[in-house]
Amino acid sequence: MPNIAIAGIGNCSSALVQALHGVSNGTVRHTDLAPGLESVPVRDIRITAAFDVDARKIGVPLEKAILVEPNCTTHYVDVTAPLPPVTVGALADGVSGPLADIVQVHEAADRTTAADIAAEMRNSGSEILVVFLPTGAQAAAELYADAAVRAGCSLVNCTPARLGRSATWQQRFRDAGATLLGDDMKSHIGSTTVHQALLSALNRQGVTVDATYQLNIGGNTDFLNLRDTGRSAAKRVTKATALRELVSPETAMDLGPSDHIAQLKDRKVGYIRIVGSGYLGMPFSMEVRLEVEDSPNSAAIAIDAVRAAASLQAGAELDLAAVLPALFKAPGLTGS
Repeated sequence: MPNIAIAGIGNCSSALVQALHGVSNGTVRHTDLAPGLESVPVRDIRITAAFDVDARKIGVPLEKAILVEPNCTTHYVDVTAPLPPVTVGALADGVSGPLADIVQVHEAADRTTAADIAAEMRNSGSEILVVFLPTGAQAAAELYADAAVRAGCSLVNCTPARLGRSATWQQRFRDAGATLLGDDMKSHIGSTTVHQALLSALNRQGVTVDATYQLNIGGNTDFLNLRDTGRSAAKRVTKATALRELVSPETAMDLGPSDHIAQLKDRKVGYIRIVGSGYLGMPFSMEVRLEVEDSPNSAAIAIDAVRAAASLQAGAELDLAAVLPALFKAPGLTGS
């Protein structure tokens, strides 16, 4: 039974908690998005710890904390099972720029250390840490990774922070007998997933793609955070990692995120355009508009990433070349 801790109790965590409870009580049907995970039933996943830096969530049972502002995702499932209270997390570079105006940082967050996080994970019996931190929080992500290593826990990095792609971090987790999976979790029906599918289909048809772009707007705190160009740079890198291998080096490519529109709340709108030439040099162009609620879109992927980590932790053989690209925009080196 995988026991998980969650770092960052925002909209994606809210969707994950709702999904796990829904699967457990039979109101949500889970569809596997990666191969070979049958040995870890979704209903066996148990949440044993939670961390955040917002004072409004600290000390609040997780089933209630996921409904606290600034969270704004839809309340699909009533979570009635009692869950652990949210513990004060580590701040580092997790909150800056536009987020500083809406997150009420707990006074102890900037004193919380990796040793503190590790102790809480050990005391709670947590085995896997799921990291849902704001984009651009590289130092905070590394602090939580250090805590996971200290506690002998595996880690699923749902953020664009460079952990799974780092040979150093992969080695540290191997030395600790734990698994590291990442980076930057995909969406179930996301702009990058759709963009990849279109480019793959065009490749099979022998089409030349001259230029493509992907623009994304949304209204949640993730998109507000991404208004900071320094923090959004990491997201652009992972999107490019997912798409660049599907086009030639000469293909012009521009990728969002593009802006925060508050009235959209947790909805995301993605625009994709592809321009190229087909047989005999015939010119073509296509445009796709995708609108989807952003955070529930992450829940199924996060669940399967946890199941993959648990399988590897138990010594199972997984086809990581198939599993990791199905779950992450910028898959790590080996996964364990």
